[in-house]
Amino acid sequence: MSDIVAEIKAEMEVIFHDLSAIEDVSVSTVEARVSAAAASWTQRLSEAVLSEAASSEAVSPVRVPCPSCEGDSHRYRCRARTFTTVCGVVRVSRGSYQCQCGHIHVPWDSKQGLKGQYTEKVAAAMMRLAAQLNYRAAALELKHHGIHVSHTTLHQKVLAWSEGEEATTYVDEEPLDTGSRWYISARMQYQTFTEKGYQIGSGVIESACKHVVAERCKQAGMRWSKPGINAILFWRCLLKNDAWDTYWDTQEKQAA
Repeated sequence: MSDIVAEIKAEMEVIFHDLSAIEDVSVSTVEARVSAAAASWTQRLSEAVLSEAASSEAVSPVRVPCPSCEGDSHRYRCRARTFTTVCGVVRVSRGSYQCQCGHIHVPWDSKQGLKGQYTEKVAAAMMRLAAQLNYRAAALELKHHGIHVSHTTLHQKVLAWSEGEEATTYVDEEPLDTGSRWYISARMQYQTFTEKGYQIGSGVIESACKHVVAERCKQAGMRWSKPGINAILFWRCLLKNDAWDTYWDTQEKQAA
């Protein structure tokens, strides 16, 4: 760890010296040089910190419960794994454990709340963009921010990470007695609803369908399977109902 910190400090001093020596240095020059270096620093520092934390856990304890059969599993060996963070791709060696039942697991990974090879923050960024843009456009935007994922992988993750989920689980219910006006769309009892001051037209519902569904799912050339459109609408409903943070907070708590 101290070596990485020393290296970064030395590089910072060189960059400061080089840029300070330029007469009338421009904002764009400073921005380009510092931002490129900062990306490297965050990736290397993150990898060093995580590697140290994972390696210290790898030496203790000797036995841990097996998540498959609940029996004792014994320390097996260190395994390296590469995963994507908002600070870049990092490679970390972690301790794995093996049980007599044959199951091999890595407790350190379970504690991190990883979504496959992605951290939760990266996974959230992937789903947020996929909920707003078509998969190719979302993949290009992610690449611009240093997250490299293909549009096909993005599609697969949208399906996998929404499986078994319901948007209503994370949307706060609003009681009817809050004083807010609620609207319904009816084709019947027009006079009764009109006399009570309710909206009887379909405009409100049609507008919601356009905003939530059509804006994302009815672009040129799009074709959807039922599982595919249900998956993307799960993420879009979270986004449009201000339930995005609630969902990811829940994921973090489950991993803890």
